[in-house]
Amino acid sequence: MRLLIWLWLAFVTTLSLAPLSVKIQLGTTGRLHTMGHFLIFLITAMVLCWTANSLPDKARRYLAVCAIGIVLEALEKIFYHDMFEWHDVAVDVLGAAVGLALVSIMVPLISGFERDSVSPER
Repeated sequence: MRLLIWLWLAFVTTLSLAPLSVKIQLGTTGRLHTMGHFLIFLITAMVLCWTANSLPDKARRYLAVCAIGIVLEALEKIFYHDMFEWHDVAVDVLGAAVGLALVSIMVPLISGFERDSVSPER
């Protein structure tokens, strides 16, 4: 799982810091730009929070995902002299919140199904 996390974070970082010409070729600009931010950070939160063992651990990981969004936006501003896009950061935070909520619902459900499937029948 750790390898998956690091590969995913490398992918997100590479995509975020790619030059605009590359982003245009990949189709990450335009109409779907905002949805892309939302989905990327939803997935990032799910990947990071999936193995969290407690609510405080999930909260720390969620905040880390939010920090990643802010840092990547700041690096884009530094590298490309773009405006800092607070809208993108807000969408990142929202996507991460939905990802955290989904993990908080899914993990207990899956654990319950696994427990039920191995428990002896009465």
